[in-house]
This record gives sequence, structure tokens and C-alpha cells, in this order.
Amino acid sequence: MGPLLSIRHRHFPSWLRTNTSFAVVLLAICLSSLSATAHEWHDLSNIPTTRQELPGVFLDGKIYAVGGMLENPRLDSTTAFDRYDVATDTWETLPDLPISVHHVNAAVLNGKIYFMGGWTGTGPDAVLSGTYEYDPDSGIFTQFDDMPTGVAAAAASPLGDAIYVIGGTAATNFNGSGNVSLVQKFDPEAATGSQWSTESSTMPDPRNHVHSVVMDDAIYVSPGRSVFSNNSRDWEGVTIQKFYPSTSSWEDPLNLAELPATRGRSAGGLCAVNRKIYFLGGEANTTPNSLTRLPIVDLYDPAANTWTALTPEMPTGVHGMSAVTAGDRGNKIYVVAGGTGFGVAPTPKLQRMTVFGTQLPHTGTIPSLPGRIEVEDYDTGSSEVGHFDLSSGNSPGSYRSDDVDITTTADSGGGFKVTSTETGEWLEFTVNLTSAELYQINLRASSSTNDAAVSLWLDGVLISSLDLINTGDAEVFADNLVSIDLPDPFIGTHALLRMEIEGAGAELNWIEFTSFDPIGPEVESHANTSECTIELIFSEPVESGMGPGGAENPANYTIDNGVSVLSAQLAADQQTVILRTSPLSPSVNYTLLVSNVRDLASIPNTITPPASLEFVHADRATTGLVLMYQFNERSGDQVRDLSAFESPLNLSIPSPASIEWLPGALQLKDTTLISSDPSASKVNTAIQSSKALSFEAWIKPANTSQSGPARLATISLNSSARNVTLGQDGDHFEVRLRTNSTGVNGDSPALSTGIGTATDSLTHLVYTRDSSGSAVIYINGSLSVSGQIGDAEQALGWDANYKFAIGDELTGGRPWLGDIYLIALYSRALSSAEVAQNHQAGPRGGSIPPYEAWRRSHFSAAELANPLISGDQADPDGDDIDNLQEGANLLDPATPDSLLQPTLGYDPAGYLTAEFDRAFFTSDLEQGAEFSSDMNTWNKDGVLISPPTDNGDGTWRFRVRDREQSSTAARRFMRYDVRKAK
Repeated sequence: MGPLLSIRHRHFPSWLRTNTSFAVVLLAICLSSLSATAHEWHDLSNIPTTRQELPGVFLDGKIYAVGGMLENPRLDSTTAFDRYDVATDTWETLPDLPISVHHVNAAVLNGKIYFMGGWTGTGPDAVLSGTYEYDPDSGIFTQFDDMPTGVAAAAASPLGDAIYVIGGTAATNFNGSGNVSLVQKFDPEAATGSQWSTESSTMPDPRNHVHSVVMDDAIYVSPGRSVFSNNSRDWEGVTIQKFYPSTSSWEDPLNLAELPATRGRSAGGLCAVNRKIYFLGGEANTTPNSLTRLPIVDLYDPAANTWTALTPEMPTGVHGMSAVTAGDRGNKIYVVAGGTGFGVAPTPKLQRMTVFGTQLPHTGTIPSLPGRIEVEDYDTGSSEVGHFDLSSGNSPGSYRSDDVDITTTADSGGGFKVTSTETGEWLEFTVNLTSAELYQINLRASSSTNDAAVSLWLDGVLISSLDLINTGDAEVFADNLVSIDLPDPFIGTHALLRMEIEGAGAELNWIEFTSFDPIGPEVESHANTSECTIELIFSEPVESGMGPGGAENPANYTIDNGVSVLSAQLAADQQTVILRTSPLSPSVNYTLLVSNVRDLASIPNTITPPASLEFVHADRATTGLVLMYQFNERSGDQVRDLSAFESPLNLSIPSPASIEWLPGALQLKDTTLISSDPSASKVNTAIQSSKALSFEAWIKPANTSQSGPARLATISLNSSARNVTLGQDGDHFEVRLRTNSTGVNGDSPALSTGIGTATDSLTHLVYTRDSSGSAVIYINGSLSVSGQIGDAEQALGWDANYKFAIGDELTGGRPWLGDIYLIALYSRALSSAEVAQNHQAGPRGGSIPPYEAWRRSHFSAAELANPLISGDQADPDGDDIDNLQEGANLLDPATPDSLLQPTLGYDPAGYLTAEFDRAFFTSDLEQGAEFSSDMNTWNKDGVLISPPTDNGDGTWRFRVRDREQSSTAARRFMRYDVRKAK
């Protein structure tokens, strides 16, 4: 790693967080669209105060919206003053303006914002002449000399050390009768009493509702509202007007191209990008164009003196808006607010137009980031489009034909370098970056002076400025490593990165971008899932293997109170880890410490600080369990039934866009029905026989207004026929159970909890009903309500054809939204002690048997749904060891393995003995040595010769002997058997 760079003392945006001094942000661009469309539009965050007839200015990455006209009360002015942060897409309301004003004229000069003139009131009542300065650093307003002639709706542009206010109107009405032809010049550095002057030259065609841009020391003034037919009505202009401040003269209007009459308008925005001028929106009320507000966009090319109509048009056509760019840098035009109809009809919209296609990557392919960009591959285009170089002609050996100095280099990567740089030169790059994240940048550069520096701008926002390392030799290059957090608003847009040179003598080879994550993994969720397993879910993918930072290294996990971590297995999602431990005791408070585990970042981060996790082991009650969903899939379109009762009743998710998988939960964020394909007949049979049930859920409702009741979980046909439904009705819960006396809808009566018992917090909800008809609802382990539902020993009359569903009624219309952590159904009534036990265990505690945990850690959600891959007898790696045996021996089913064969022998007394290794704590599997004399009848009760020995790798060694002596039979046989526990 090379030396880090020092930062010059400069102002940086608040969103910029650098670890060192050099930060680069680059944006996404779609190359395929460059040839098809010249620009695209996006809506951004709305302005806080809805208004129109307001100017906007750009300064230090921010857009300032000054005053404006309100709709209610109609035509009233406002003191509203707002600031938009381009990098974060956020608005900030600033202190009120010192005056209430609309149609005010504004410009930026030397880091300060100036506004002058305008109208006030609701008429407008008066034309103002006051001049004010706003200092963004101090937040202070200062009043300057009044304008010689107060005007509203004029054009204002800075040039040199002055602001030029051109045209506008001095009348108290909105037509052209009060238009002035003046060019008024404001110099804030002049002494009081001489800050304003009037230029000798006047506008050829006086206009109001105009805007202006500066290019090549000339000011271009937009078409606007002029005078027609003896001031009897307005005329929306069709020409741009061009003023030269250096000579106080105007270009002859006859020399400037005209818009078609049907596109003439006033009050449109005017902006320059890549030496082209864009005229956006506007209003036409008396021109041949019949529209009152126009979404149209026209381009004026000063070099060719031509107008071109552009598509696509504005998504929302407006007039009287502010339209700004980031000065000479970048390719974005921001259209702030404006009126959407004739007269006053303001909108809060902020629309962004991105211009592209005027310059392209030199190689013809947009470089993808992360990756390397060769600095000599700056964009194509003429001088001041893709590049700007102060010297004429380039260095010998250059492979570009413009003035940029390029020569070969023997540095890393070879090829070319940009050399002999001077202050004021710049290069622009079109790049492709599609995600908001932290990036590490390595700028490969050299300098033989202490003056060379590079500033980076993105669409006019200063990203960073760095002093290049003085390597003492132009051919000695250094790695300059830094990082930056990329803000979301830049993602998915066409953009230009500008590299500006400060000082002389920089030698630039390449910049390399690498995804950089400075934040270590966190344990997002943890659960003690059985007597000997703990499930952890990390916040991001973590390192596999047994290395020091590996998530499968048992040494990275410690548990107090004498519990050992025997093994750690990383699941297919690379975020879930199953720990196997020595036995955990019920109701003991344990602390699990997780340390050293690293993420998969290019520069790996370690979990910092180590995670200290508290838990209490409590087994869930499992007797009589007929359905159980724990929503641990993390992905996919299926929820698996983990009850191990008969065939699993899995649920299908028809609309994945309506849900979101959370760690250990499923979030229903939009209306959807998640249901079983077959009917819930296995549940029907079991509960019809017992005449008792328990319905359990761990949930977090999205709100307390969903009603119907909203179907949290149901076995039903439609909204009026069911077997059982667990529902939420506003701020309480309701359970409907069908019996011969409660009716086919199960609501005569239903059992409901009290007002306020349903909240938007995590809730443990259990409904029990025994065969005597006694029903109880428990909330968070405590009794909430009880009642008699049906008669004792009465047949329930359930329909075996009904399906099981969550989230809605089978026929729709009763949606429930929220997070679901567990749903379980029992064919018996849990006791109050068992309900408390399940509450203490939590939604995932004590409920995932070790073999099931092994399956989850080795198969993805899609593979778990495919028994040909994850089934007990499946052998995905083809090593003749099925999954049941792989799980019993803690092997990897995706990698061929071999099983250690038991060692056979005789003890001195004549008994057959066997020694073998096994995973001791696989309580849901029956496994071990069996003995037989005829290979038909097997004795499963081998005698332990000595206590099991811990091998230290999650397995234990057993030594057993036969119960029968070999001398009593002609032959004795031994086998090692693995099967599901009954």
C-alpha cells in the first residue's frame, strides 16, 4: 500500500466522508441509449413550498430557490428561501428573505447570492428596486444600493466581477407594456452610491420573463414576452438575443436564428451544457401555438446558429420556473417548481434533465466500475467538451489527435500517460457505476514538484481535491489510496466526472476503483434452536473455512457456563452459521461471544467490536405438532412446513414482490395470499380426532387498523366458511373456530381479545381449545381471554378440502400486513406452562432439530424445496453416502467424502466389540451399532464399554459391545444404522 495523501484546506460537501484525502464519485450511464436519445428526465424530491415565478441559482453543490408566487392567496409573493443538496436529493428551508417577492432577479458572484428587483404583493402591487446579498457561510442578508430602475422578470448573469441585469419590466402588470431595454450592471465591490451603472447599449427587442446564460464572454438572453401591436397585447419571442459586455454591444438580431413561430414562448428556462443552449418549457398565450403551457425543449447551437426541437419533452410542462446547471461542469439541468397551467398553477416538482451523447468514451465502450480507467482515455469531443488543454499540439508519440499531452510510460500497466499538465486544464470521463457503496480509489500518478494537484467534480459538485505526492521524478509513480461513500441520488444516471488540474507537473497514468466496505459484519439475528445448536445470521456474507477469520472456525465463538462450541457450519447463503455445542441447560442465562469473523470485502473487515449475545435455552413444546412454519428461508417463493408430521404442507408465494424476506421472518408488505397447494387434510384428520387444538403465532402487525378480521392464518374456503382462522381486527385479535354449534363461519361465538391488545410490536399469540370446549387466548405468555367454544366432545365438522393460508382469505378481501416469525398448529391444547415455555423459547428457540439445522446450512432455499437434492436418501455429490448419513457425520453433501469404518474386535469375555465416531448431538436421528445373529432381527442396545470421548471436532468416539457372547451362536453380525428418530 502506497502512502496516503494530504488534503488541502477546502470546503467539502456534508455528505462526503473520506478516510483520506482523495475521493471520487462516478455515476452510471447506459451506452445503448446514447445514440438513440439526447437526454432523459427524472423526478426528484419536491420543493418544500409550492410556488412559481422564482429564480434559482447554483453554488457549491446546492441549488437556491428565491421567493416566488403562490397560488393561494392567488398571485401573492412569498419570503420562502430553500436550498437543495444535489448529492443527497434533500431540501433545506432557510431563514426567510428580508422581503416578500416574486419574479425577482438573482445571480451568484464570488461565492455570494444576490437578488434584486422583482414584484411584491398580489397585483403585482409594486415593482421593487432593492438589492440584497446572502452569504451562505454566515447565513446573513446584507442590503446594497437600489437598482437605477427597478425591474421584474429580467435576466441576470454574472460575468467577471459584475452582475448584468438585462431587460425585464417596470410595469405593475404582466404584459409587455412596461418592458425596459436597459442593461444594468451591478458591482458589489464598488463604493456605496456607485454599485450600479447603466450600459450605453440597449436591448434590440425589450423582453420580460427572460433568462440568460454566459458563454465565451457573451450573454445570451432567452426568448420572452415582448410588445406587439402598439402594446395592446403580448408576444412570445422566437429569437435569442446576444450581448457583449466587453463592448457594451448587441449582435444584430437578423444574424440570429429564429424558433418556429409555433414554438415561440416566454417564461422558459435557459441553460447551457457542453457549449449548447437549452430552452425548456415556457408559456404561450397569444402566439400561433395554442398551448397555454409547454413541455417542449429546444436546443440552440451558437456555433452553428441553429435551433433543434428535442425529444423527449418535459414530463411536466411548466413556465415561470427556475432552471439551473452546475456552471460549466456536468450535464444536468434542474427545473425547480413552476406553473403547470395558464397564469398561476404552481407545482412543487423538481425535474432533472440529463444531457448525453455530445461526448463519448474514447474507446467506444463505457468503462465499468469497479475497474481501471486509463487517464488518456478521456471522452471524445472538441476542446471544452471532452477536454481542455492550454498548449497547442501534443507530445510526440501521443495516440490522440487533440492538444492533450500524452506520451508512453514504463510505469505499471505500461501504455500511455497524460503529461506536462498545467493549471486550468481538465479532462472528462463518462463512466458506468450502478450501486451506492463505499469505493477505494487508487490514483496512479507522479510529480516532481510540491504544487501538482487534482480536483474532481461530478456534475458541478466538488468531490475532492488532492495534493499529488512528490515522487521526485516524473517517471516514479505512487499509489494514492483513498475511499468515498457514494450517495444514492447519483446512481442510475448519465454523468460526467471532471478531473481539473491545479499546479504544474502532474503525470497521470490510471485510476482504479475497488468496492470498499469499511464496516465489519454484525450478528443480525441469533437463536438457540435446540439443546445443542445455535443459529446466527450475519448482516452480510462472511468468510468461510477454518482460518483465523473464518465463520467455520469454532475458536471464533465462546460460550460461558462451561458450554463448548464443537463445530460451526456456514450455510449456502454465506450469512447463516449453525453452531453445534455441548448440551445447554434449560433456563440458564448464557452469553455467546462472536469475534474475528470477517466479511468478503476486497479489504476484509472483522466484526468490531466482538458481538456479545445473550440467550436462554428453552425447548419448545413439540408433542402434537401438525404444522410449523418458521420463515427461515431467507429467499425464494416457498415457505416450508417443518412439523415433521406426515407429508409437509408447504406454502407457495405467488407474488414475491409483495413480500420481503427478513432474518428469521417473512414481511408481508403488500396484499398477497400465501397458501398450500393441496388441502390441509392432514391437519383436519388429526384435529377432528382429538377435538382439540392450539394455534400459535409470533407476529409483528404493520398497523392496528387492518380489520375484517384480517387473516393472519386460516384454514378456510372463503370469507364465510372456515375450519379455523387466526385474525386481527383493528386493535385486538379474534379467533374463529368451526364446531357443530359455532356454525360454518366459526363466529357464533368467536373468541376475541380486549381493546388495545393488538399493537405494532412483536407479539406471541396462542389460541388453545381442549376437547371440553374450553378456549383460551394467550398474549406474550399470559392469559388474555377465555370462553366456551362449542360443546364438550362435540365433533368439529371440519371440511377436509379447505386449504391453509396466511396473509389473506382464500378468496381475497381480508389482507393482513406485517412480519411473521412463526406459525404453528397442534392437535392438542397446550397447557399454560407449555405456552409460557414456548414464549421463553422465542420464535426460533429450541425448535430446529440438529439434522434439520444441518440441512439448512448446506442447501439453499430452492434446493431445500427439491427432494432430489436435499431429500434424506438423495446423494447430490455421488459419493454413495446419502444425505441422512452425511448429516449424521457432519459432512458436506456437495463434496465427495468417505466414512470411517468401525473397528471390530473381541473382548476377553468373547463379546463382539465396535469402535466408531459419530456426531453425538443429532437428537433427531437414531444412529449407532446394531448386532444380529441372522441379519433379520437386530439388537439396537449395544453396551457402552466406556463413556464417549470428545474428538474435539464436533464428533465423539464410542466403544460398544454386543449383548450376546459369540460362543452362544454360530455367527454374529454388526451394522451401523442411521434413521430419522420417531
